[in-house]
Amino acid sequence: MSIRSAQSITAVFTTRNALSGVGVNADSLPTGTLYVNGTADAASVTVTNITTGVYKAAVTLPTLAVGDVADLRINATVGAVADNGVVWRDTKDLVIDAAGLVDANTVKVGPTGSGTAQTAGDIPARLPAALTANGNIKASLVEILTTALTETSGLLAGGFKKFFNVATPTGTVNSLPDAVPDASGGLPVTGNRLTAIPVVAHVTLVDTVTTYTGNTPQTGDAFARLGAPAGASVSADVAAVKVDSVAVKLQTDKLAFTVTNQVDANVLDWKSATAPAMTGDAFARLGAPAGASVSADVAAVKADTAAVKLKTDNLPSDPADASDIAALFAAIASTLAGLSIPTAAQNRAEMDSNSTKLAAIATLFTTALTESYNVDGAAPTPAQALFVIMQRLTEFAISGTTITAKKLDGSTTAFTLTIDDATAPTSSTRAT
Repeated sequence: MSIRSAQSITAVFTTRNALSGVGVNADSLPTGTLYVNGTADAASVTVTNITTGVYKAAVTLPTLAVGDVADLRINATVGAVADNGVVWRDTKDLVIDAAGLVDANTVKVGPTGSGTAQTAGDIPARLPAALTANGNIKASLVEILTTALTETSGLLAGGFKKFFNVATPTGTVNSLPDAVPDASGGLPVTGNRLTAIPVVAHVTLVDTVTTYTGNTPQTGDAFARLGAPAGASVSADVAAVKVDSVAVKLQTDKLAFTVTNQVDANVLDWKSATAPAMTGDAFARLGAPAGASVSADVAAVKADTAAVKLKTDNLPSDPADASDIAALFAAIASTLAGLSIPTAAQNRAEMDSNSTKLAAIATLFTTALTESYNVDGAAPTPAQALFVIMQRLTEFAISGTTITAKKLDGSTTAFTLTIDDATAPTSSTRAT
């Protein structure tokens, strides 16, 4: 077996008692040295104890030449007895690569003892009947064409792949027409490339298409239709738009514009043909919806004013006149007689009721509330709302992003809130 440079070698060896022959561990860990052609090498040898009396030595071989001999020698002391010996030896007979393959020149080819020595090349010309004078196999394209190919590197291989790299081809060379390209019956060609072959019937076209079987003969130019499928053609759609435009213009011509964006016109009807026609200017109504119109509202005010004047006309003109004063008081008495004035008992009852209400309010503000807190998300009672506000402002602790509000005892948790930032909070939300 041949070895190679930089090869990792592992050898197993044992240590035994010299008298009993029983395997025992050495007094201390054995040491190893690699020798190349009888000379100690600097390669490092690693010794490992596997089990009682069993060791392994590992070393990476240095650069070796063919014919070099490598030895692995171990030194060990067992029971105070020192000894040494070679546990592994091998020779580099061949050049072997990292993959374990032999790298060598073939010296002779043929049966053992009768091989012919090589004189030139890796493989001698041993098959003259199968080779040409150029040393090529006669089946190669070079010999078939008799002239060396000068195509650009890769193009010939690419062409073969393009034509023949098909799993199940349906066409053959016979599928190509046997005619000159661009000639009658030949393939159409643009430059040096084949163009797409149109799958249409063979027709002869002239400048103007007069007959197209199965369709309406064309009488004019053809453009992309606009508005389809609303109309039968662009002309039909444009004609429809023109009719609508004429109708719009007819109506707008009836309007007179004296100022930009303002129409100068008299409003004849408010709502429909049955509404009264306008006979004057229209302004925003005053008093609506009290009356049917401004005139109706003014008439009502005028009537009320007349009634007031009638009352004031009945007042005495001279207060010094006793009869006029008496008449005044009589008119006042008559007016008061029509009013519903509470009696003394009614006023007293109302005052008692108000006093009771005030006493209840006073009691409410002087009576201690029962401590209570609403559940998060539930509507609180007034007492619960006051306790939440007070304890949030007076008894609380902050830890990270959590605010813990305490009850009145200052230690029991009432509820917690979560803030958006531990150092610079801008908002909080109740958590419990």
